Amino acid sequence: MAGTPRKRARKSAPPSEPAPPRRPGRPCAVRPEDTPATKDRICERITGGESVRSICDDPDMPCRSTVLQWLCDDAEFQAKCARARELQADVIFDDLSDLEEKVSLGTLAPDAARVVIGSKQWRAGRLAPKKYGDKVAVEQTGANGGPIQHWVGGPGAMTIGEWEQQCIAADEAKKLPAPDPNAEG
Repeated sequence: MAGTPRKRARKSAPPSEPAPPRRPGRPCAVRPEDTPATKDRICERITGGESVRSICDDPDMPCRSTVLQWLCDDAEFQAKCARARELQADVIFDDLSDLEEKVSLGTLAPDAARVVIGSKQWRAGRLAPKKYGDKVAVEQTGANGGPIQHWVGGPGAMTIGEWEQQCIAADEAKKLPAPDPNAEG
């Protein structure tokens, strides 16, 4: 215990300079030289089905704000994460067959499986909408299923066809008669 008095003496001595203010939150666990490897590990864990929040809760990983900042600043990391999310949808979709098997074996109640399957389908559809999303067909029709009417000047004014007819009639009214070659002038 020879070191105890020395420590106490240091603590009681006034500091020569004030310590810099500490930033709130946990300290960053990532060293700059580890950043590419850390980014790759994050993408691998996203692909495996983990959320960014659960990954960042790991003490060996950077805090969530750091990862979100990387997503904003690094286009390559952003593309890798987007690809990892698409692959995560595949992993989630593959989990559905395991749930089906558990229901058929009787180890999982059908009502519980329905809730879990619905949730997983929804997540897969949001992560990869082209592959697992609901197909949305958009059909546009006019009033009573007729063709779409395009209005000039707002609804209730006139259709484009009516406007064109008015323009043609106005042009014909403005036409002057052709000069008579026999007229004296």
